[in-house]
Amino acid sequence: MIFQAKESDLVAVLHVLKSCATWLADQGMYNWQNAIKKEEILQTIRAGEFFVFLENKKIIGTIAIMHEYSEHALGIWKDSNFFYLRKLAVLPSHHNQGIASKLMEFAEDKARKEKHCIRFDCLSKNKKLNDFYVKRGYKFIKSGPLGINDTVVNFYEKRL
Repeated sequence: MIFQAKESDLVAVLHVLKSCATWLADQGMYNWQNAIKKEEILQTIRAGEFFVFLENKKIIGTIAIMHEYSEHALGIWKDSNFFYLRKLAVLPSHHNQGIASKLMEFAEDKARKEKHCIRFDCLSKNKKLNDFYVKRGYKFIKSGPLGINDTVVNFYEKRL
């Protein structure tokens, strides 16, 4: 089940995100190592833009469905009818169980009701995740710098 996150979920949300950051680092992808900021997550929760996937009353997945672009995505798109997805994460112990797909479906349903499209970025060297998005019908827009070392991200969108 997917629910809007509450402030009381912060510790569990941070656990999921930090677990994923560690898993990504083990795969040679370090973009989340310094990207998980407690105050930023709390602000997103307070704005009502952070959602959690619960299984047996435990948070095992997250997604932020935001009305603003990430800083490194500014200037790519000009319109304002969008949701920008961030912090799609599933505890590594629950990978390959369809949870990320359910979180994406939730975001897509929300976008159909409220906005015109979904946009986000993905680390370009994470082939599995890029393939996941393409299979879900997302269109590759372009690649660009993340602003951390020489890290490159791919930008995607899906009009609903």
